[in-house]
Amino acid sequence: MKLITKDVATNIAAHAQSAWHYGLPNDEAGEVIICSGLNPFYQTEHKGGSTTIVDATVVDTAGNRIALDIKCRQVLKTFTRAPSRGQEASSNSYHNIDKNLYVSRPPSVLCPVRRPNVDLENFKGNAEDIITKQIAEYREYANNSIERAECAELRSIILLYGKHNGYKAIYIEEQAFGTPTPTTYQVYRNKKGQPTGYEALDDRGLLYKLMNYSEGSANFNKRFDCSNGYLFVWPSANLSTQVTTPAQWDTMGNFLMEL
Repeated sequence: MKLITKDVATNIAAHAQSAWHYGLPNDEAGEVIICSGLNPFYQTEHKGGSTTIVDATVVDTAGNRIALDIKCRQVLKTFTRAPSRGQEASSNSYHNIDKNLYVSRPPSVLCPVRRPNVDLENFKGNAEDIITKQIAEYREYANNSIERAECAELRSIILLYGKHNGYKAIYIEEQAFGTPTPTTYQVYRNKKGQPTGYEALDDRGLLYKLMNYSEGSANFNKRFDCSNGYLFVWPSANLSTQVTTPAQWDTMGNFLMEL
């Protein structure tokens, strides 16, 4: 049974709409938005932490305890005109939300999932051997994390977002955790021809990427396909300029002490 139904997704969107007044719905804010949207429907606990795969745990209506890995990416774009032929020919999907209102969504997103725990051999080794070892280490790490969280399974929650042309949009999708098997492997080289990463591909393109993004900072990235979720769009609005006085603050059941 999926956790993210239409009703649950709508509640998550409402939390994103409110929170986005103050900051982007990414990182820990995105995790809190997801958890806050889930909480009225399921027993939810936010775990957090930048190095953990279990960002939250949920107990569903059947009593199953499920771990959640939440991924947030700013990749959506809103348009107030129909897409051009060039845009339609791209891999992105264009959704006609309303008259002259469109949202573009990529078919997938590449997200960091793990700091490498295998010997990268200075990116001069065998790409297949090294990525295969890292996939196995990542899978074992996920299984151990699920066990420590006392959960039966791990699911990924994808939260895509974007703001443009006076509109904000989010896309929410729930997926089963997996480590799909690549079909081809290669060494990635930068513009200078220097080996700086390893790549693994399948019939849909880049599936995994193990790369050194800066000196001493490498990440193992995995592709998350996006095809079966919920898309929400709303007009951007400025915050109210109404002033809250100390007296009004007190009448709302709040407390204030001048020190």
